Amino acid sequence: MKTARYLFVLLIVGAMLLSACQPTAAPTTAPVEQPTQPPAAAPTTAPAPTTAPAPAAAACTPKKGPTVGYAAAGLIDAVQIAWSDGLKQVVEEAGGKVLTVDSQNKIAKQISDVEDLLSQKIDFLVVNPVDEAGIVPAIEAANKAGVPVVTIDRAAGGGDVAAHITFDNYKAGFDAGEFIAKMNNNKGEVAQLEGMAGTSVARERAQGFIDAIAKYPDMKIVFDKPADWDTAKALAATEDMLASNPNVVGIWAHADAMIMGAIEALKAANKLSQVTTVGMGMYGGGPESIKAGELTGDWELYAADLGKIAGQTVLKLANCETVEKVVNTPMTFVTKDNIDQFLK
Repeated sequence: MKTARYLFVLLIVGAMLLSACQPTAAPTTAPVEQPTQPPAAAPTTAPAPTTAPAPAAAACTPKKGPTVGYAAAGLIDAVQIAWSDGLKQVVEEAGGKVLTVDSQNKIAKQISDVEDLLSQKIDFLVVNPVDEAGIVPAIEAANKAGVPVVTIDRAAGGGDVAAHITFDNYKAGFDAGEFIAKMNNNKGEVAQLEGMAGTSVARERAQGFIDAIAKYPDMKIVFDKPADWDTAKALAATEDMLASNPNVVGIWAHADAMIMGAIEALKAANKLSQVTTVGMGMYGGGPESIKAGELTGDWELYAADLGKIAGQTVLKLANCETVEKVVNTPMTFVTKDNIDQFLK
């Protein structure tokens, strides 16, 4: 019995030892590794931006009866005087006033004139620039003083301009070229008398004409010269042109003052009937010349309306209203067929 009991104990111990030697089963998923450091607490405020926010636009305060400074390029003809009168009429009817200075087509004087206007604490500045690039320091001075700027007729080459009131000068030159081409069966030599060099209007009117004539292989611009809006200079330039290019069939001049000088030269050379002439502005004898059968075509610019639109634009700005950056005012091409409705 002792032997049997001893064998039974040995069997139990052996079974226990065998069980202890079996491998443990692998887990079905890897254990999650615990962080060695606790996570950082979420920030209680938003992080600071890497760049400063843009400053808010200054609030506009309406101005009733604003004081407007007008720096005219030169009050030398009916068109520029009409701009001034139209501007003054609209602003004064609204209870404001216009301080007008005549820069006499001198850019240094115009810059000085603008400085003087700014010193008088004007609310708005209206400028007809003598020179596109030269006027920039004056525009920037107005910007620095917080005075909104409106340009008329001619654009400024820089600075912040609230609105530009003008004509479609490129169209004027292009359509003048097309008209001259049509009147001469799309062939012949033509000439151009430009306005003052350095002005946007002279550049745009010139380019329009150049592009129109370029459409016709049998047409060529043989003479192109600035005459500075001046009748005497245009007369002298046309005389020079006729001496070297006697077969010209068309002349486009950027203003009536110049085309009237060209007509005088053509009359003296007994060539007026051979040349198609086109001007711009309908002033200084232009309408009467069309009626008399001398000037062939002309652009009516409604000059007083441009001045009035400039005045209305200023009043909108004074009332904190949004205005268009560029406004092209109406114009009409006039010939013998519709001249009667424009004669006063």
